[in-house]
Amino acid sequence: MDFEAPYEGKKSNGIYDYLSLASDTKHQGAEAVKDSKSDDAWYFFYQRQAAYAKYANSIFSMPTEKQALSLISSVNKSLGNVLRNEDKYRLAPRHIIYWYAWREVSRRANKSMKTSLNSYFNRCKFEGTQLANAQRLVTDESRGYPDFSRIQAVISGWS
Repeated sequence: MDFEAPYEGKKSNGIYDYLSLASDTKHQGAEAVKDSKSDDAWYFFYQRQAAYAKYANSIFSMPTEKQALSLISSVNKSLGNVLRNEDKYRLAPRHIIYWYAWREVSRRANKSMKTSLNSYFNRCKFEGTQLANAQRLVTDESRGYPDFSRIQAVISGWS
């Protein structure tokens, strides 16, 4: 696999169709997860995230900043799943909380997201932290612009 290859996918009016690239890399990442190829999955999911960012900056899209970041954050659920599959349970919640917080910001959160957060949190077996702290972190982050670094810093303090 050539990780440095430029995107040679579909074009429309001379501009790359980044949503097609995002869709392609989503499926390639899912296939890599299925085949237990975590490094490939990470690569494809980050390519998907980059495609969303390029789409948000393209002439085809005029999203608000929050809409663009919400779209880009949708990949974090997949990244959390890769970490879960690698038994890196304590690293996965930062991705799930970031994804969930952005879903709250965009008013697209649903009950299954809360269930996902609960499942990921319970796998971690944090001794000094309760599930309510993770739920509060989602609420706090969704009041403005969820910040992955800030979420990461808070979670790193949990034991």
